Amino acid sequence: MVEFLLHNTLGAWWAGKLAAAEPEVFAVSRCATEAEARQAAGLAARGGLPAIAWTYLRFVQDEAMQSWRPAAGVFEGWPREASAVTVLDPCMGSGHFLVFALPLLARLRMEEEHLSASAAVVAVLRDNLHGLELDERCTQIAAFNVALTAWKLAGHQALPGLHLACSGLAPSATEAEWVALAGEDDRLRRGMARLYGLFKDAPVLGSLINPRAQTGDLTEGSFEELAPLLTQAVSAEVEGEERHEQAVVAQGLAKAAELLAGQYSLVPTNVPYLGSSKQHESLKAYCETTYPKASADLATCFVSRVEGLLFRGGSIAVVVPQNWLFLRTYRSFRKTCFASLQWDIVARLGPGAFEMISGEVVNVALMAITKSIPLHNHQISATDSFAASTVADKSKHLREGGLVTLRQSRQHQDSDAIFQIGDDDEKTRLGAIGFVRGGITSGDAPQFRRFFWEVDLRDTRWALQQSTVDVTVEYGGRESVLLWDQGRGELAARTGGGGATIAGREAWSKRGVAITYMSDLKVTLYTGELFENVICVLIPRREEDLVALWAFASSEAFVKAVRSVNQKLSVDVGYFEKAPIDINQWREIGFQKYPNGVPDPSSTDITQWLFGGRPKGSSSPLQVAVARLVGYQWPRQMGKPSAKSDEATWNDLADFCDQDGIVCLPPINREQGGAARLRQLLATALGKYDERALLLSADPANASRSTTLEDWLRDAFFVQHTKQFFGRPFVWHLWDGRADGFHVLVNYHKLDHANLQKLTYSYLGDWIRQQEDDVKADVPGAVERLQAARGLQNKLAAILEGEAPLDIFVRWKALKDQAIGWNPDLNDGIRQNIRPFLMAGDVGRKGAGLFRSVPLKLNDKDRGTEPIRPKDEYPWFWCEDEPGTDPVGGKEYVGTRWNNVHLTLERKRQARSS
Repeated sequence: MVEFLLHNTLGAWWAGKLAAAEPEVFAVSRCATEAEARQAAGLAARGGLPAIAWTYLRFVQDEAMQSWRPAAGVFEGWPREASAVTVLDPCMGSGHFLVFALPLLARLRMEEEHLSASAAVVAVLRDNLHGLELDERCTQIAAFNVALTAWKLAGHQALPGLHLACSGLAPSATEAEWVALAGEDDRLRRGMARLYGLFKDAPVLGSLINPRAQTGDLTEGSFEELAPLLTQAVSAEVEGEERHEQAVVAQGLAKAAELLAGQYSLVPTNVPYLGSSKQHESLKAYCETTYPKASADLATCFVSRVEGLLFRGGSIAVVVPQNWLFLRTYRSFRKTCFASLQWDIVARLGPGAFEMISGEVVNVALMAITKSIPLHNHQISATDSFAASTVADKSKHLREGGLVTLRQSRQHQDSDAIFQIGDDDEKTRLGAIGFVRGGITSGDAPQFRRFFWEVDLRDTRWALQQSTVDVTVEYGGRESVLLWDQGRGELAARTGGGGATIAGREAWSKRGVAITYMSDLKVTLYTGELFENVICVLIPRREEDLVALWAFASSEAFVKAVRSVNQKLSVDVGYFEKAPIDINQWREIGFQKYPNGVPDPSSTDITQWLFGGRPKGSSSPLQVAVARLVGYQWPRQMGKPSAKSDEATWNDLADFCDQDGIVCLPPINREQGGAARLRQLLATALGKYDERALLLSADPANASRSTTLEDWLRDAFFVQHTKQFFGRPFVWHLWDGRADGFHVLVNYHKLDHANLQKLTYSYLGDWIRQQEDDVKADVPGAVERLQAARGLQNKLAAILEGEAPLDIFVRWKALKDQAIGWNPDLNDGIRQNIRPFLMAGDVGRKGAGLFRSVPLKLNDKDRGTEPIRPKDEYPWFWCEDEPGTDPVGGKEYVGTRWNNVHLTLERKRQARSS
């Protein structure tokens, strides 16, 4: 990044000088490629200084002149000699830009002035390089690095005083002492007061301080008039006991003031990034007052500040966050920059550009901008390495990737002044073809949002909800339902400050494309359902354009088009409509791919509510078969969503579906064992099948060790089921802790109080009686099996009773509405209702309670704060610490969303009777 910016400023300036002196050097006839043009601008090693290859210097062809020219321009406003080119890094850190600039400028000065290597290095330090840094320690490190580089280049020698200073030093004298130095001159007194006000905040403001800036009161003295007084002020500070230390501070402050008041040819820097919401109050106030259009981020404030460090025709070369190039927050600032500054070259790097910073945390661009009013026909050179995933790939793209030229006036004319790479003059915006809308925010997902297999969809309060997809697929993201209650329930009541936002109504009941916001922008077809706010939907303005929009959105061109206007990790809704599209081209492509229109809604994925419930052809035949065996029905089997008549009847396996949803793995109560029953269902559903192949396909990533259905049902089914259904299993595998003991699969949807009673005393009771008979017959292991079974029966009986801590607790229900005993409400979801079975004590696996394996991890509290609730009805929301059993709450409302709460039967009965 440092080399790219220096090569495309200093290097471009040098190439421009060569081209002016010897135009034929860069003739296309002489340099067939950009690499050859770059080579022509290079300088060989000389006098011990290394060669300059200008590795990152980019060229474009001038068609009219049949020659190569620097893509960033030739910086005609700069001085003509290298000796007069002044460079300042106002945020130098440990000195990277200065360290890289030193050998370049030294070699250029050798070439122009015929200096020795040692003389050239000294000359550059004396005349060219300057640096500022807020942190005093970093300033010292930068000075060491620059000096060390100088000695490495030309050997050890005495160096001139370095023009490096800490911009974070504050005066130790009082304001009255500063102002008094101005004597009776009112103008100078006001000027000194202003300077004192600036420098006293230097530890926060650093290089943002501009001694030359006027505050609007032209009766103040200028910095040129005040500079001698400033010298007196800092000199005055050296009097007293701490003379030496104060002298150092005074000298540093004076040097910083001198550098801050200077004007330079080139200001290369990596600006600091900090959004206004995270800034110290004094910094935020200063930015809002001094740089109002740029105040959204410290980075853009520095871009604005750096302009003031340039003389007319000087240039900045910055590493800056990409967001300011497109977000609406910075629109006014962009418009100002497009109108008043000449943009020379822009390289968008995207995420992953820093070797030491992983992921997509920092999303940056490299920019060179000149302080000059742009001509109407000025062209910006630009390149985009967003798609390159590694630092090496991005580096290669900066050297060799495609460059485009953009009319700056075209960027300025756009209503939002979005910097967009790509010539879209002949294209329309996506918003002309369709509209994009964001979705619903509930403010409390655990209360209002479920996976569809957790609830009874015959309850009309639940609405299907479209969600995200990890890969682009025709029909995906259909796992969720929302407690919408036709817009008349608790969720709707929470709008207007209660944490919920209901958006997207214009899209409901229409067809379109659902887009996942995040970086890859994966898409799926949308069929009119409610949708959550982590996606947005694109709805065609004309229904016949759905095919074209789907063809476009499901292609790589869509991501490229959106990223041309917004490179933020999560793209804001409004920017999708700004993406360019050649609609005629995509109408043609869409017709070729989908001559009969987009496919009808369907899915073989068993986690989707479009799945039909048949094992054959599904993504997981064994999981479907087990679910059907215990009597589970997928939404489409119940007509939700509606299906074609030839798909609406899925009763071919009805004879195999258990009526009470309880399937014991060992033969019990005149029923065959679970594996035998499953084989009968599979034979009807699949016809002839290979049992071993089915077992291997059940979990391809971890090839099953099970060799029979008996083994698989006992050891592997529940682990795979839990994983497949995202930690919300609806077929529960309960056991007594023994591999040869009692195992049962239970349909959670049918496990009401009566069926748990039946399981506890009928099915498990029969098993206990078998073990009692075996004990009498002295069958090996019978005693241990009997003991384990009785232990399980006692635990299930305790859950049936529901005394704390084996009670069902639902934090969003009032005391009087909490379940007494095992009387679960399916609408509360598996996460809430499963707790008694996990709290009953482990019978086999640690943390698994009565389950064969751990189904999910309990959350003691949920994110967010609950809207205020009456203390007598919701005392747990009035607890600052974990509520425990039968909480009463404190004096003040807290709103923490506790889940680890227990209520005794007596407390709940009292609440119901009061």
